[in-house]
Amino acid sequence: MNLVNTKDETNEVYHSNDIISASGLKQIYQLKGDINQYLQLKKIPYEPNINFIVGTAIHTLCLEGRSKFDKNYLSITEKIDGRTKEGKSAMANYKEVAKERHLFNYAEHEIIENIYSNFRANKQAVDYCNGTIELSHYSKLENIDVKVRPDCINTEKKFISDIKTTISAT
Repeated sequence: MNLVNTKDETNEVYHSNDIISASGLKQIYQLKGDINQYLQLKKIPYEPNINFIVGTAIHTLCLEGRSKFDKNYLSITEKIDGRTKEGKSAMANYKEVAKERHLFNYAEHEIIENIYSNFRANKQAVDYCNGTIELSHYSKLENIDVKVRPDCINTEKKFISDIKTTISAT
């Protein structure tokens, strides 16, 4: 497939158009090829769950670094008992400091930081995240508009990588 058009755009812009992606093809397959049902489902606004938000945060931290992570997220770095006066006050303070950023609780913070620590300790994982990050590619395949947005592409070393998180390895 020849990449006809490459764009540096936000993830939201990439996902807002109707051009078919690998995720779309997987959904159509799961719907037993019912493209009309797929198109109807695309009209429903997507509400990300906490697992998706944590995965996106891990993705940001590993690929784009701490400063980009800190612009979008704030983590509670201590255990807080929200039932106590002190805990309620601490939570209110965190929410005020977070402003528009997503606020992770302590358990989510620990998950994110542990995964990031393991990632940084794995030289091969770090090496495969070294390249052009989050670039959208658009083309036509058999006269159908298609798109792909790999996490990282390194044309010099000839690889594409994509970070995945999961709830369970089973």
